[in-house]
Amino acid sequence: MPNKDYYDILGIERGADDKEIHSAYRRRARELHPDRNKHDPKAEDKFKELGEAYRILSDPQKRRQYDMFGSVGGDYAPPPGWSGARYDFGEPFAPEDFGYSQGFDFDALFDDILSRMPRRGGFRNVRMTYERGSDIEVELPLTVEDLFKSATRQIRIAVTRRCEGCEGEGRISGAVCRECSGTGKVTRRKAYKINVPPGLGHGDVIRLAGQGNPSPGGMGAAGDLLVRLKVKPHPRYRVSGRDLEVDIRVPDYQAALGGKVEVEAPTGKLSLNLPAGIASGTKLKVRGQGLPRRGGGYGNLLVNVVVWVPENLTPEQKELYRKLRDTQK
Repeated sequence: MPNKDYYDILGIERGADDKEIHSAYRRRARELHPDRNKHDPKAEDKFKELGEAYRILSDPQKRRQYDMFGSVGGDYAPPPGWSGARYDFGEPFAPEDFGYSQGFDFDALFDDILSRMPRRGGFRNVRMTYERGSDIEVELPLTVEDLFKSATRQIRIAVTRRCEGCEGEGRISGAVCRECSGTGKVTRRKAYKINVPPGLGHGDVIRLAGQGNPSPGGMGAAGDLLVRLKVKPHPRYRVSGRDLEVDIRVPDYQAALGGKVEVEAPTGKLSLNLPAGIASGTKLKVRGQGLPRRGGGYGNLLVNVVVWVPENLTPEQKELYRKLRDTQK
């Protein structure tokens, strides 16, 4: 196997410390990731070579051996602590898995690895996928009136991110990172401005890509922030899809005689003409007075007629009701 310059592969100087090695690896891994270089037929080979360089140089004993002899056999394996990686040929492997200790025969290890892999073309069939970070879901309360126009709201949530001080390693030069207390992650409250365009409603979700939780292994994509809209109960209207329902109280005599009544709509007062003899529970549809629809147009306003009988009648009113009663005999 030809000699490889692992320092050149990582893009670092020979005197680089652990932090520089970790930082360089993460930076180069993002650049060389096969998913970002789908048109490069050698993308996977370059990525595996990068992992091999990191594994050797991040291990003090392997690094010393490499510096002394200038060559290490095919020792490709997932970097230490890379819990986000999965392999389609089985569980992640390491030299210890094959019974080797320090000073082992690297070429023998390489042959052993190949012998344990499915015979479908060797490493060209190895594919890595990286665990995606989980989504964060929050609710954004809105009023019915908010749904008629573009609304901008601000929310503040606790967001966990990789610690930049230690590059997510939890340690700096062997010491516990003070910023993240060794966890490799920091949690901060962050403000987001959410633009709610007309046409959205209760239960709809606004997705902010990449603003969720980070990948567990640090190499996969972050999750998304899902903002679910929640329309607050309204003292007057009930929301039914893109329609609005409203009750209107009508005295019995007006229901019997019919006539004009006023209805309070979100856009202002409307005048409706009630037919004579309308029954309680009848729904009148006023087109185009509901909530905005996606792509244009509006839902309807459904007016629910509630007929009521006057209380505490005067003697004159009682007499009129008696006369009405007698005419029905």
